[in-house]
Amino acid sequence: MKRKTRALALVLGLLSLNYCAPEQSPDDVAAAMLLTQPSPEPRVNRETIQLAFDEQNDGSFEFEKDLWIESADGTRISANVFLPAGMQSGQKYPAIVFVNSWALNEFEYIVPAAILAKKGYIVLSYSTRGFGKSEGLINVAGPADMQDLSAALDWLEEHTPVDVNNIGMAGISYGAGISMLGLARENRVKTAVAMSGWTDLERSLYGNESPRMVWGELLLLSGGLTGRMDPVIRENFNRLLDHREVDYVRQWAAERSAKTYIDAINENRKPLYISNNMQDNLFAPNGILEFYQNLEGPRRLDINQGIHATAEIAGLLGISNFVWDNAYAWFDYWLKGEDNGIMDKNPVTIQRKFSKDRDEYSSWPPEDLETETLYLRPSGWFRAPSLDDDPNRSSGEERFYNGMDTWASTGIPLLSPILESHVSAPVKLYLPSVSDLHGEVFRSGTYWSGLKIRGVPEAKLRVRSDKTSAQFVVYLYERDLLDWGTLITHGVVTLHGLTPGAATEVLVDLNAVSYNLSPGSRLALVVDTFDAQYASPDRASFRVSLDLPSSAQSELTIPVIR
Repeated sequence: MKRKTRALALVLGLLSLNYCAPEQSPDDVAAAMLLTQPSPEPRVNRETIQLAFDEQNDGSFEFEKDLWIESADGTRISANVFLPAGMQSGQKYPAIVFVNSWALNEFEYIVPAAILAKKGYIVLSYSTRGFGKSEGLINVAGPADMQDLSAALDWLEEHTPVDVNNIGMAGISYGAGISMLGLARENRVKTAVAMSGWTDLERSLYGNESPRMVWGELLLLSGGLTGRMDPVIRENFNRLLDHREVDYVRQWAAERSAKTYIDAINENRKPLYISNNMQDNLFAPNGILEFYQNLEGPRRLDINQGIHATAEIAGLLGISNFVWDNAYAWFDYWLKGEDNGIMDKNPVTIQRKFSKDRDEYSSWPPEDLETETLYLRPSGWFRAPSLDDDPNRSSGEERFYNGMDTWASTGIPLLSPILESHVSAPVKLYLPSVSDLHGEVFRSGTYWSGLKIRGVPEAKLRVRSDKTSAQFVVYLYERDLLDWGTLITHGVVTLHGLTPGAATEVLVDLNAVSYNLSPGSRLALVVDTFDAQYASPDRASFRVSLDLPSSAQSELTIPVIR
């Protein structure tokens, strides 16, 4: 309980901060606004949205609010609708359905809805059950939410001149997840735009059996403050924290994950546009990239710099930005048949870390993607642990202790990744400060020509623990001449049911990244047992180790483009 309280206090303290830097993009300014909001979702104040809405309100659309839609179980859902002005009798119009983000309501998208209505769309926005004025308990994209979506589409058919063959869905975060589920499970949804959504809920909250404590507690806090939580939500997160009844939670999460229904999307070759953010430690890009690879119909993927939802906030104010401009073009192409060039562009773009530049790809993974493999070599007489180009030919073991953190970390939860992505303020580490009592550092040789890292690095390790559970956090750094490290990416794995003292092989996928290693720099890999973002299975002091025999290589595999 103490660990949750400390993490929650830290998060709330950070959210009271505000940070601005000169020459920021609209997305960067919007990200700074996020720091002042008590929610993990893209929240801006009511006055700002009202001003943006007033700028759009030129009489070219009609706006009806305080609508009620009755779902199949009698639950009433609060909604609003935008209609193009001067609609012609007998004419049908394409429609967009917006679904709210977690902790927000049906007014979240009134500015984008106005823009779309001016372009000739009918736009319906509703609050999912449990949020806003909608009745019921929060269902976390479950069966009841799917019933509500069907009821919303029924309402459109009954009350508006909608073209039922040209209906799209869109949303940020919670709304993105429901939009992808709607695309898979509702025949009337032709296409969807999913911004900062999830495709695998278990992986997002419990990837590698490591609970995302900071984000999980923040979601629970904000949901409890702004909505009516089904008690099972807290119960299920507690199950993950305690690693009990995990199979039950997995089944609950699978029903709420687009990954489960990808065959339905592929069967009908439904078009899907996905936007995700590189530093999103809630819905990390790894699962999104994997999901995208398994799609078979028309698709587009943009990976942006930013944490959860920050790359999309500016669009809520009607500010032109990369993601929303693509979203509008996507709908115009698929729902109105406008040949606007969106499908002529390379379908995958990834924004490089600490850069505004984007790399474009005709497919993912790119055809010219290669792997750089480095082997972990143990320490010896007058020799520190290292990352070598050649396989390890000596045997050894690097021992350290659980229970204390090292200086290696992902930084201050929420704040550091925002500053990384929107102010180019990296997370730094003086590598000699990492105590070998609680972690280990492996250093590579020099990359005189640099290195273009693109995708998901993986660390294959052999580990031991004196107890039946252990957590290992892996950090990848760029290392300069003074032995300072700049965090490139990281990964985590938590192990349960171990045989004390026995070696176990694990594969740790680090978060996907696009990063250019500077010419003349080096790499460093740090392994320890704790990071503030994740719930630790055991904070007691006990010995763990990295087993490094020559007969079983431990290695770091890095995807690169030469």
